[in-house]
Amino acid sequence: MSDPDTSSQSHDPALHSHHQRKRRHPHHRPATPHPTHHKPKYDDQLFKDKAPFIMALLMKDFDLTPVQAAAILGNIGTESAGFHTLHEAGQKEGKGGYGWAQWTGVRRKKFFAWLAKHHWVSEWTSDAPNYLYLKEDLKTTYASIITLLKKQTDLNKAVFVFEDRYEHAGVPNLGSRDRYAKIALDEYKKNTMPQILRNYVQSVWAQGVSI
Repeated sequence: MSDPDTSSQSHDPALHSHHQRKRRHPHHRPATPHPTHHKPKYDDQLFKDKAPFIMALLMKDFDLTPVQAAAILGNIGTESAGFHTLHEAGQKEGKGGYGWAQWTGVRRKKFFAWLAKHHWVSEWTSDAPNYLYLKEDLKTTYASIITLLKKQTDLNKAVFVFEDRYEHAGVPNLGSRDRYAKIALDEYKKNTMPQILRNYVQSVWAQGVSI
């Protein structure tokens, strides 16, 4: 997620005035380069286990379709390396992106202020605070993104809309976002809700972290 590490710049989520990259129309998605065949640093199993359950929560809380919810997971998957990296690689403690969406700069400070308010700072890597903060962000400051996302029926276009309006990464890496979104959607479709819940709980236990 692109966001300068400074408190002196204003943050206008509607205009993204702090970003150098201009927002684009959802129907003008740039061509995605051919994917590389480099072996990913992490395997996809953790993402496969968690993504369908988080999709189900998003669908319930925002009245989204599976495609629209999967688009959000595609973006989260890229930002967090499939839930493996919740602090931006190469950044010092307190700098760079944190959490599922790699909230950075002013948005990182808001994330940790929210955690402190809810007595969750020590649990910042856990799923519950990450999901509940994302939910609040999308229901308040970024509610307009959900309105636009609900108009999308194509998975790749939905991925693009969420990246462009919420993540707005310096390097969009849409190929990776599309890949994670497809994984999330495929896993959601092939499992029943009880199995989705079992997979999620087992993944959390295996990680040794709190839900």
